Order: sequence, then structure tokens, then C-alpha cells
Amino acid sequence: LASAASCYVKERLHTSSVLNDMIFFRRDRSVGSIDESLFSPLYSLLVSEGKAVCDSDKSVQERLCSALYGLKVLIVIDGADGIENEMCRFFRCVFEKAAGVHFLLTAERQIGFMSSCVVEKAISIDPLDHSSAVKLFEAICPHTESNSGVLDFLPTCPENSFRNAETVRCGIRSSITRAICSGIPSQIVEAAQNTTRQDYDDLVALGTN
Repeated sequence: LASAASCYVKERLHTSSVLNDMIFFRRDRSVGSIDESLFSPLYSLLVSEGKAVCDSDKSVQERLCSALYGLKVLIVIDGADGIENEMCRFFRCVFEKAAGVHFLLTAERQIGFMSSCVVEKAISIDPLDHSSAVKLFEAICPHTESNSGVLDFLPTCPENSFRNAETVRCGIRSSITRAICSGIPSQIVEAAQNTTRQDYDDLVALGTN
């Protein structure tokens, strides 16, 4: 995500685009409605930062478009998979009222916007290598010990996950090992945030056996 944002900003250092601010929002893909998973919480974020005022007379998308009017901002939305149609309609509304707003969407696959209202450029970011994935997990996990690299022994692919079912619970293998093996930062961060103290201690113990 940081790499994609850096590529985007670097390219625009040599253009007439001006960005005064950058807003990061991570979409909760477990919530069904796009209004609940994206538009409403994004609008609430703008209100909390003083960039919008509460207004319940319009739809949430209309309120969001009005709030963005006049801003020169890059909005980074992490987790934009599967919402192309809804986002395309939203972009049409935004770009008619807020020409200074730019969007950077992250997804696990390339997003295709079949609309003249959206000028799309895809920036392909390779998954993290195994060492970097482990370091990211350790940086986010609240139970990481001070000695960095304690989880370097983790397998490099889920097929090579630990065989001893009595020692490692299935939940650990799926939520941690598979997330790290994917190399996808959002999956690694989610797994790290959901790791319990017991899960972490079990993993560390495996490396010392």
C-alpha cells in the first residue's frame, strides 16, 4: 500500500495536480452494504476531521460528494474488490463536483472501471517476500517480543505448514501461516491484529522445539 501511494504521489510531482491532504480508509469487506462498509464510515471520518458537517437530509453518497467539494485530497481506499459498479456511480458524482479529489484504490486483483467518468491507471504491486511478510506481522502483532525475527522459522508456503495437529491448532495455521504466505499486506495485518497471546506463544514455542 505504501509502495502504491509512493508511486502515485511521485508521478504527480511533475504534474499540475495539487494535493493538500491524504486520507486513508480501510473498507470492512465483511459488511454487505457498500453504504455501511465504505460511504457512511468515510463520511463520518470526514466529519471527525472537520472536513464535513453532519447532514441527514441527503443520501450518504450525496453528503459525501458535497463534503469533498473544494478539497484537494488523495483518498486511499484499501479493499476495493468487488465494488466497481457502485464506485463508478460514486465517482461520477464526485468528479462533477470535486475535481481536486483523487482516489487510490487497493485490491487483490486489477479493478476495471468501464466508464468515461473514470481515468484509471493500475499500479501492480508484487506480494511481500517471506522475510518482509514476517517482519510486517511482527510489527503489527501486539504480542511480539522485543527480539525481532523470532518467527523467521515459519514455513514459506501453506502446504509446508506444521504437521503436528496436536501442537498447532488449525486456526493458527489458517489465520497466521496462510496470511504470511500470501504476502498480501492487508491479510497479514488482519491476521496480526486478531492473533491472541496464546496463538503467539504457541508459534514461538514451535520454533524452540
